[in-house]
Amino acid sequence: MGEKFKEYSELNLSKVGKDVLQKWLDDDTFSKSVSTREGHKSFVFFEGPPSANGLPGIHHVMARTIKDSVCRYKTMQGYQVHRKAGWDTHGLPVELGVEKELGINKATFEANTTISGANTYTDFVCETSGITLTVNEVQTISGTLTLKGEDGSLLSLAGSSHFIADTSKFTGEYLSIGSNIEIWKTGATVVTAGAFLLANSQALSPATYKTVYNHGWKLSDMPFTWTGATSTNWADENNWDIGLVPGSTGSNTNGVDVTIPDGLTNYPVTPVTDVPYSLKSLVIGTDGEEHNATLTLGSSNPLNITGDSPLKNYGTIIYKSTGRVTNGDSIILNDTENNGTVEYAGTIAQTISAVDYANLKISGTDVSANSAILVSGDCDISGSATFNENLTVNGKLSISGSGTVTFCMNSGLSNQETTV
Repeated sequence: MGEKFKEYSELNLSKVGKDVLQKWLDDDTFSKSVSTREGHKSFVFFEGPPSANGLPGIHHVMARTIKDSVCRYKTMQGYQVHRKAGWDTHGLPVELGVEKELGINKATFEANTTISGANTYTDFVCETSGITLTVNEVQTISGTLTLKGEDGSLLSLAGSSHFIADTSKFTGEYLSIGSNIEIWKTGATVVTAGAFLLANSQALSPATYKTVYNHGWKLSDMPFTWTGATSTNWADENNWDIGLVPGSTGSNTNGVDVTIPDGLTNYPVTPVTDVPYSLKSLVIGTDGEEHNATLTLGSSNPLNITGDSPLKNYGTIIYKSTGRVTNGDSIILNDTENNGTVEYAGTIAQTISAVDYANLKISGTDVSANSAILVSGDCDISGSATFNENLTVNGKLSISGSGTVTFCMNSGLSNQETTV
């Protein structure tokens, strides 16, 4: 005779539930309800996490029960129903609980927000475009302070509000400042910058630029223009309209755009003992102007330019040592499209870089070329030049003063017009 169902003398649903659950556990019933249907058509039930933003409650149990009844029904119809609960946002309440226990207070803003009262944060992050963040009192940040956005993002500091933070952990870009901004370096004297816009559309005073750069703001879209106000020294901040030296990691000005205009008395020379500079782009002279702008590299250190349109030379680049204009990977950059000139000068032995030239000038006393050289324009030699490969000059070749030219081995000259 078949096995009989167990009879109960009283209705105790709690005990019945426990007995049934124990039998399921003993027989591995749930796993078998999936494995015995291997190869059958699959049924997938997509659901979200049961408790995404707080502790679980009885309402979560009710919702999961209703969802599970659908999965059981489909199992009874013969489908194979795997169970994989959603846990995609459970990290948030756990993270908040850990931060609370450790005393970490992090502020992240992704919508228009007004901060009232003085607060202390471990990290403070505003990094979304098109929002307005209004601060009414002093905010103290012990960790990272990030204020970044795009056009349309506004940071408004009312009254005497400001940030107290470690400026070495401060990043800021492309934020409109709706009022004066004061960023206090912990333990230091307050530095105030006037109202300003971190974009290329508003002229600022050198003092304001200098304050902004020196306190962590990375103004990568701000152009630097050479003024030559006091000397020819590239490293003299008084010679730049911003009041800071471009291309310097120490001044937070690496990766900027630099223009050296025509019509000045003093033109920049990179110092002999200085470190390499890194720029985003460099423009020497102006298209259609007198083309008297020059840049002299006076040291063995390169001038690295890493932007998409790195170099436009309407004037003259003068090499007095072994330092060259490069793309940051020791590849020599040269501009043959804007009729600029490259000059090799000085008394240090130099090798002409194996690139094409719009115009070439050699005034140095010990200059040599180990590769074939093509000059689409004019070539002027007033120094001493030795060519170990062919020299091709499509324009005018001039050898003047005490200039000497030596062609070695199988090298030679190709030129339509020569003046000696």
